[in-house]
Amino acid sequence: MRKIIYLAVFWFSFIFVLGCTKVKLETSKPIKIDIKMRVDVYQHIVSEVNDIEQEIYGESEQKLNLFRIGEEVAYAYEERPPEVKEAILSRKKRASLIEQYQKMGYIGENEKALLVVMKDTPQDVYNEVEKLVEEENKDRMVIYKYMASKNNVPLEQIQEVFFNKHYQLAPQGSWFKIFDKEKEGYVWKKK
Repeated sequence: MRKIIYLAVFWFSFIFVLGCTKVKLETSKPIKIDIKMRVDVYQHIVSEVNDIEQEIYGESEQKLNLFRIGEEVAYAYEERPPEVKEAILSRKKRASLIEQYQKMGYIGENEKALLVVMKDTPQDVYNEVEKLVEEENKDRMVIYKYMASKNNVPLEQIQEVFFNKHYQLAPQGSWFKIFDKEKEGYVWKKK
């Protein structure tokens, strides 16, 4: 009987020691878990891109943020730096001409949400289209860089969101540089 008691005490002691043992886990790099944060940031970026594009294409006025102060309702315009406001205004002024050239197949949009003069553009309008594309891309980059900095995300992520929105808004027949899984690269395709 004593052997059984000694054996039981030994096993309980052994299990107790194992249960109290500290195990130290280390990794060469810290482990990050922020899945919910990334989804929230992405949703916020998409919402802000929608607001900017609606402002450019005239679907709505500048977005108002609504909040209550006591019984009064106050409105606050979303503040953007002057260069971003100017870039949005400039894009708005040239939006119809760009859309017209897109419909004609003179302008395409690459995977970085930047415009490109297509190779079949007639020589008599090539210089005009090229200048328009340069101005548009310059303004787009001002907006993209601001959004990336403001949201603390890579520029490529902002460009991807804008590309998706532009694709959605573009008229049928517009050219876009899209990733083709079969060819394992980007190719020009009509919408």
